Amino acid sequence: MLKIGLIGCGYWGKHYLRILSRLPCELIGIADTDPQKKKLAESFGVKYFREIPKLLKKVDAVAVVTPPETHYKIARLALRRGKHVLLEKPFVFKSSQATELREMALNSRLVLSPGLVYLYNPAVIKLKKMIDQGTLGKIYYITLDWLNLGIIRHDVNALWNFGPHPFSILFNLINRFPEAVSAIGNDFIQKGIEDFVICNLKYPDGMIVGIKLSWLHPEKVRSITVVGSKKLAKFDDTSAASPLEIYDKGITPEEFKQAQNWENFAEFKSKTRYGAVEMPDLDKTEPLKDELLNFIAASENKEKLLATPETAVSIVRLLELVQKSLDKNGKIINVS
Repeated sequence: MLKIGLIGCGYWGKHYLRILSRLPCELIGIADTDPQKKKLAESFGVKYFREIPKLLKKVDAVAVVTPPETHYKIARLALRRGKHVLLEKPFVFKSSQATELREMALNSRLVLSPGLVYLYNPAVIKLKKMIDQGTLGKIYYITLDWLNLGIIRHDVNALWNFGPHPFSILFNLINRFPEAVSAIGNDFIQKGIEDFVICNLKYPDGMIVGIKLSWLHPEKVRSITVVGSKKLAKFDDTSAASPLEIYDKGITPEEFKQAQNWENFAEFKSKTRYGAVEMPDLDKTEPLKDELLNFIAASENKEKLLATPETAVSIVRLLELVQKSLDKNGKIINVS
């Protein structure tokens, strides 16, 4: 059975601890600089380590859920010690670092997985399948909104805090890089740390992606809208009843040509597709649990990773490009 350790046990790390304690692995303990976490470790029947190297001596793999600025150093240390690594988002802050970690894992035949929990979301998995099968037709554009009121971070801006999730979903859905990016934002609360960011991505085939990120929004929003030539789709992670809806409505250039002689809005509606709304049945699973199960199975050479280091490198590279445009007040950055 895989011996695993948890490095970092703050707000999100506690969810890791809860789930890991119930999975088919041997949870050895947690490493955290806060000595008060010792009581938490004891409540789960595992050991507490103040120093990471001491934990690494006892385990085969680690999940790293520490502040982002520590990710590169900790992951590099763990890989050097021959440990499989699951590294929470944001993976690292430089694509060169992401590439180095990927190569270290590859050369040592170790598993390195970015913490991209939305790739394990049943609604996202279903949406990807529908796009791959052509159910939605040619994709015209995609919008992704990741908004909330808090938590306001002091170490990263809204782009690096929220961006990895929608970017990971985007790469998963369409599996290609944009040809140009642009972004604007502002630092309303803390100087130099953008609280609100809008970014646009343009693709060679004409598809456009718009992304809004904010931690100053009055309500929690986790939504994706995919507009295709055949059907439209909407993912709403805050909806327990229907997180994914497929709309049989829209209009193609061909349909527009046939209907351009309408005389009023009622006639326009009669000549435009307004079909049924489908709410697909989805598995009732906990994505973080599925992510950890996949990491454990991959570390035991039983499954392939869904969240791969290649995806992590692509996400960090895209974040860098968007940040570059943000720093240049919205200048369009061409992707080489």
